[in-house]
Amino acid sequence: MKKIIIFCFASLPAYSADFIFANGFETPSMISGSVSGMFSSGLSVTLKSEITTEFLVINSNGAFSFNYVVPDGDSWDVEISTLPDNSQQQSCSITNNQGVMNVTPSVSVTIVCDTTAWNWDEMNWGQGGWN
Repeated sequence: MKKIIIFCFASLPAYSADFIFANGFETPSMISGSVSGMFSSGLSVTLKSEITTEFLVINSNGAFSFNYVVPDGDSWDVEISTLPDNSQQQSCSITNNQGVMNVTPSVSVTIVCDTTAWNWDEMNWGQGGWN
């Protein structure tokens, strides 16, 4: 006697409101960005979140990314730790560098450097270069 087995699968759409998220299981998000205008090396940036701090050295223009992923709901901040100074000093500004992580897959920080040398009489402590 032969038996026939029939499988039936039903699929319903899933919505984010249908899922229950336990603390620690939320989707984490990446912090990345881009640097432009840099012709010296030695730029370093720091990612600070509620859980950790990560340092990153950037020596050329282009994209960069931190290794640490920030959990949803955690606050984060990216600061310039040291300005480029090899072979010439440069100043840099940073935008979109802080917030509270939400469900977006990534955040893009922008750093723009120029040829302005450091002015020790007017430098803001938070801009770096105080090494």
